Amino acid sequence: MLFSESTNLKSNKIINTTLTVLIILCSLSIIFPFIYLSFLNVPGAEDDLFHGFFYEDKSFFDGIFYWYQSGYNGRYANAVFMQLPGRPFMEIWFARTFPIVMICGIFCGILYLFDAVNRKDWKNNIIYSLLILAFFVAYVPDIHLFHWYSGATVYIVPAVFYLFLLGNFIKYFNKSSSFFYIVSSIILMFFIIGSHENWMIITLVTIALFFLNSILKKEAIKWHSLLILFFAVIFTAAMVFAPGTNRRLNDESTSSPNRNIKEAIKYSFIHMWKPILKWYFNIGSLLCFLGVLCMPKKTTEKLKNFIPKGILFILFLFVIYFGFFVIIFSVTNDNIKYFSRGYAPNFFVATLIILLLIYKISWHPGIVKISQKLNKNISNLLILSGFIVIFFISPNVLRAYSDIISGNARKETSENAWVQNYLKNCAEYSLKIPEFNRKTNTIMFFHVSPQKGDYWYWLTEAYFKKDVTLDHSITIEEFIKLNSPRIPFVLDSGMPDSYIYKFEKERLLSTPEKKIVIEINAKDNPVLVLTIKDGDDIKRVAFEEIIENTIYYEYDVSGIISDEIEIFVTSNDKKPVYIDYMRVYLK
Repeated sequence: MLFSESTNLKSNKIINTTLTVLIILCSLSIIFPFIYLSFLNVPGAEDDLFHGFFYEDKSFFDGIFYWYQSGYNGRYANAVFMQLPGRPFMEIWFARTFPIVMICGIFCGILYLFDAVNRKDWKNNIIYSLLILAFFVAYVPDIHLFHWYSGATVYIVPAVFYLFLLGNFIKYFNKSSSFFYIVSSIILMFFIIGSHENWMIITLVTIALFFLNSILKKEAIKWHSLLILFFAVIFTAAMVFAPGTNRRLNDESTSSPNRNIKEAIKYSFIHMWKPILKWYFNIGSLLCFLGVLCMPKKTTEKLKNFIPKGILFILFLFVIYFGFFVIIFSVTNDNIKYFSRGYAPNFFVATLIILLLIYKISWHPGIVKISQKLNKNISNLLILSGFIVIFFISPNVLRAYSDIISGNARKETSENAWVQNYLKNCAEYSLKIPEFNRKTNTIMFFHVSPQKGDYWYWLTEAYFKKDVTLDHSITIEEFIKLNSPRIPFVLDSGMPDSYIYKFEKERLLSTPEKKIVIEINAKDNPVLVLTIKDGDDIKRVAFEEIIENTIYYEYDVSGIISDEIEIFVTSNDKKPVYIDYMRVYLK
């Protein structure tokens, strides 16, 4: 048997090392697509455009102050990120670096937290850190948050800071108080509480629980602890009483005439159980949690003192429940799915709590006795099996790999980057841009508003300083080809150029334009042949003379007989022909 007592020590060590490596590789295979997609990220999604120009004329600190006074919410810490001088988050390099920094930040934060809990078990701490990170990216309610700067600063950045704050608290309340822990905790609280209302409540409850734990143990409350509590209250007051907070509550909390607190309390309880079952009770999750529970301990030394199991369990339920309560009360029961990003903080903290709970239970004397009799390979095998199951059932992971393998992510990235560059550099004010091909599920992109005068239209006009509307008569591929710099190319004798233009019959019949226009610019009066294939019907047009280096030809497509028309140009000259440009478009 693989894990029998007769297995020799050397063989057992090899198996243990192999399983550990496989766990790391499997966890990285879950995390990898989101890192890869970060290299394809493009700025300008949703609110990023707004913050790209809002208060741009003001200094960094003035911008934060004016946002706090007249902005749409009281998230003062979020304003710090959105008022960065020069708005680097609207640059390609920043958009592709920031998500990777966030993913690495979460891993380092989790590692810091487990190091505070039990420094001696550093190998298992790495496994636990990979487990939580992989679990988070696999099931986070809105995976776009990593690649959307405005959303990341509200939901992901505070998560990183919260991990370090929690690690600080565990060290601080375990008699390891120092000036560094106190000051860094106050700074971390400033950013966490001021980032989002959900994070504000989570942080306050966390602080309250640590204080409650000290009171129940009849420990003396240090003045440093009171200082931390004092600043937490100050930061919370700054959020609650901000002019923007009142403005947002007045605008959104009355948007549904039948909303009331009793209904929110009831529906929050109903809705919270479905994601709990989905996230924590699927086969993959249970296998991973069971593996952590069965992990043999190297020592019988008691685990460092932190929040008791009962309080951890109550906190787990409260965190999930509160997230749903906020969403249901503010956006109504009908829109809860759309605003799922709102309980991303609750999901993250609940995931952290449940693993801490399992880790805490695993140090119970009875569990320790059982785990010490088990081979470590058993727990590693359980965790590995859990990772494999999560890989195949996680919608986030499957969509991310689909976006990569299909090429849709790279294609849409190229289109978005090109259009944004075109809007920035085009001298004209009124522009028509075709609609993007929306096929990716992981990355958020800038998009053109379908309706003139709405919020998205206003954002585009304000940021690019252009009047941009949709043009349904041309595809995005044709638009880019038509407006790209005219790069010369060479035709070999009798061979079609790589520029083969295709038009589908369904599209041609659905647009008012019934003519295809072909423009070719070539030097030295070559003999060119334009070929138009309509199924078996092939039309060739020979041009023996080019007027002012340009050929202009219109082809009527009202009588199209096949499903698709192909257009390309060849040369009858024996020597290569140099083409300055070729443009094909509908008219």
